[in-house]
Amino acid sequence: MKKVIKKLHASERGVVLIIVLILLAIGGLTIAPMLSHMSTGLKSGQIYERKTDEYYAADAGVEDGLWQIIRKERDLHLPDDEGDLDWNYTITAVNGKTVDVSIDYVDENADGYDVYKIISVAGADGSDTTIVSYAIFGGGFAFLLDHAITSTGQVDLKNASTVTGGIMSPVEPTGNGTWDFYVEEDVESIWPDNQSMYDFYRSQVTDTGILDLTIDSTGYSFDSPLSVGPLYVNGKLTLQGSGWIRLDGPVFVTGDLKANNAFQMILNNETIFVGDTTDDTVDLSNGITTSGAGCIISVGDLHFKTGGETDPNGFCVLLSIEGKVVLHQGDPIYGCVIGREVVTLDNGSSVFLNPLPDSLNFPNYAEGDYTGYNLQVRTWETS
Repeated sequence: MKKVIKKLHASERGVVLIIVLILLAIGGLTIAPMLSHMSTGLKSGQIYERKTDEYYAADAGVEDGLWQIIRKERDLHLPDDEGDLDWNYTITAVNGKTVDVSIDYVDENADGYDVYKIISVAGADGSDTTIVSYAIFGGGFAFLLDHAITSTGQVDLKNASTVTGGIMSPVEPTGNGTWDFYVEEDVESIWPDNQSMYDFYRSQVTDTGILDLTIDSTGYSFDSPLSVGPLYVNGKLTLQGSGWIRLDGPVFVTGDLKANNAFQMILNNETIFVGDTTDDTVDLSNGITTSGAGCIISVGDLHFKTGGETDPNGFCVLLSIEGKVVLHQGDPIYGCVIGREVVTLDNGSSVFLNPLPDSLNFPNYAEGDYTGYNLQVRTWETS
């Protein structure tokens, strides 16, 4: 038996050497391709990292271009339809890249919105990435002044009431009144929100600690009116007396506005803004005579009645952001009436849309005011 075992061991001599030689041969055949693959992977990773850095840098360039369009204090170089149509500038050191940005003004679309083309090229060391984006910028609330009456709800015209200058609402007017033309339009999606309008007017006045306030116009004439504004009232504002007041700045009231009797006011292109909730209302149903152009805006309901002679060359804006507007029987309104829930013209009342004035304290009316505007990015392509 011992002889057999020794014979088996003797026959295995050199096996280990053969195995080692086989492994060396296999290693020699595979190590070169493996090292080449690792080198290729390393180079690919470096290229991917570089292109990623370029993409994020170019993306930052587009974002900067969009910010240039919507920023409150616009750069004078920003193109528009009245000046230069393009603007080129460079941003340095973005992910170690230099970014060349071009903002081109294309045109207005069918809705009157501005169309911009932004090209952002980020690169370094002979490599670059380009992103091209189209965006539209527009909206706002100035469209509310385009018709004699605008509403997201119903417009109800009582007997002998008349509207000259068109009605825009989602449903045809009801009642026995007359109007010159009607535009069927659902304006709900672009209706002004409370916060934007609130912030717009709140920023124009300073809180001086005035609580509920009564203003008496007794003894003041048209030629020598009582000057009011800028004024902030934290609470209710009551108007009384039969004289004249003149708005020499915006009037911001957090509560209700009410006139105890017939009242006379020179609007002077200014605005009275009333309310911080829908419970706050305007009641000027005892009669008010307005002169010139200006706005009376309520978060809640607004009741208005003209009293005495009305300025046929004026432009009075009556707006309820969340409630209804009721125009009580009286002399004609020259301007426009705007209501969220419903606009009602009582028997014999009328609205005439006059040409817009040169100046008016209303969002989007002044050059460079983009309150309520929206930016929509339509395309975003990389090359």
